[in-house]
Amino acid sequence: MKYTVITGASSGIGYETALAFAARGKNLIIAARRTEELEKLKSKVTDINPNLDVVIRSVDLSVTAHVCAFYDSLQDYQIETWINNAGFGNFASVGEQNLNKIESMIHLNIEALTVLSSRYVRDYADVEGTQPCPPPNFMLPSGINNTMADSINF
Repeated sequence: MKYTVITGASSGIGYETALAFAARGKNLIIAARRTEELEKLKSKVTDINPNLDVVIRSVDLSVTAHVCAFYDSLQDYQIETWINNAGFGNFASVGEQNLNKIESMIHLNIEALTVLSSRYVRDYADVEGTQPCPPPNFMLPSGINNTMADSINF
């Protein structure tokens, strides 16, 4: 059985992404900090398609130790798609920034994203049906083109 993993699935884009994948008949592994919101999402997915398997993982990916433990907890699942959606921003002026919040934001938005993406690519690069590298004409950050992306050795 194949699964789509979506981090940050308790609200916003992650929540809507989970509903979109459920509407396409995809089994889901949904992850976020707020278990109650994940339970509500699972219920809504079940309303859309009661035949889907929805696995809930309550995890705070801003805590470094939780990132690898979360990924390792999924080893028994065949993951077809990985969507890193967890993240948050800080809109205070530089002089008013809460440094603890900034540290958590960096752990989540950069460290967790990089570790989870790298591990998924390493584990699934040769698995048929997965696409760990950007497809042709994929929008890449400024200064990186498809040729450069294709030459990255994972």
